Amino acid sequence: MRQLLVNELFAGIGAQERALCNLEISHKIVGISEIDKWCVKSYTAIHGDTYNYGDISQIEALKKADLWTYSFPCTDISNAGKMLGISWDTRSGLLLQVGRLLNESLKREELPEYLVMENVSNLLSHKFIEDFNRWLEFLDCLGYDNSYAVLNACDFGLPQNRNRVFLVSRLRSCGGLDNFVMPQGSGLQKSVIDFLDPIRERERERERERPQLIEIVDKQLFVKQATKAGKIELKYPGVCDLSYPTSTTRRGRVQRGGDVCPTLTASSQELYYFESPDCFRKLSVIENWRLMGFKDEDYYKAKAVGVGENQLKKQAGNSIAVPVMEAVFKELLKSS
Repeated sequence: MRQLLVNELFAGIGAQERALCNLEISHKIVGISEIDKWCVKSYTAIHGDTYNYGDISQIEALKKADLWTYSFPCTDISNAGKMLGISWDTRSGLLLQVGRLLNESLKREELPEYLVMENVSNLLSHKFIEDFNRWLEFLDCLGYDNSYAVLNACDFGLPQNRNRVFLVSRLRSCGGLDNFVMPQGSGLQKSVIDFLDPIRERERERERERPQLIEIVDKQLFVKQATKAGKIELKYPGVCDLSYPTSTTRRGRVQRGGDVCPTLTASSQELYYFESPDCFRKLSVIENWRLMGFKDEDYYKAKAVGVGENQLKKQAGNSIAVPVMEAVFKELLKSS
C-alpha cells in the first residue's frame, strides 16, 4: 500500500497516530490542528515534531492528504457538558470548520479519500440527531459514502465501559464503502485489574494519604447508600467513580461488573480501585493512559517534557480508545 498522508485535526495526544503506528501502516502526518499547549507538548514528545496548523478556525486550507481525522470537541453534545449543540458559536460547532475546509479542498480538487471521526454516542440522541444527519447529507453531497456505529472499548480488549460513535467516509470516486463492514470487536479477555499496578505496592503511599482516605471512606458510605437505592453496583475487586454516586446519567451509574472500569473523562478525578471494602486507592495517571490503550512509554515521554499529572489525566480522558481506532482503520484500509 502507498504511504498514507494524514491530517489529524483536534489531535489531542495522537490516539489516531498511535493506532496507525501500532498497525504498522505506512503513513505520514502532514499536519495536526491542536491549540492546547500541553497536548502539543505531549503529542510532540510521543510522536516527534509535527507541523501544527493551530486554531482550526484560522486555517485557510489544509495540506493535501489521503486521510483526515476530525474527532471534534464533545463539549456541547455530551451529557456532562452544556448541551448547546453544533453551531458556529459553540466548541462542538468546530465541526462546521471541518466542513468549511472540506469545501476549500473541493475547490482545489484535493478532497481526502478518507474521513474518520469519533465522538460521544449522545451525538445520535434525539436532541442532536438532526445535526448529525445534516452532516451526513453534507458529506454525501461532497461525494462520500458513510458508515457509522456506536462501539464500546470493552468489546475491543480494553476493560473500560466507553461507548463512542465512529463515522467513516470514503469518496465514491475511489470505490466508496461497498466492501467496508464496521468492526464489532472480539470481546474482553482481560480484567481491569490486569491494567493496574498491584495495590500492595502503594500501601506506604496510602499511609501518607490517610487524611484523604478518611474523606473517601465517608464517600464510600455514601456509595453504600446509593447502592441500596439501586444507583450503583460496587463489586470487589473493581473500579468505581465516586464523583456522582447517586446519578443515573453520569459516571456513578451501574457498570458492567467489577471487571470493567467506568468511562474515563477529562474530569475523572474520583476513579477508585476497590480491592475490598477497606482496601482501595485512586487510579494512577499511568493507569488511566493504559486504560485508553496507550503504552507506558507514551506516558513517560509526555511526563519527561514537563506535562503535569493533572494535565496527563485530562489528556487521557479526552482521548480515543486506541484499540477501537486500530480496528476501524484496519477495516477501512483493508476494504480499499
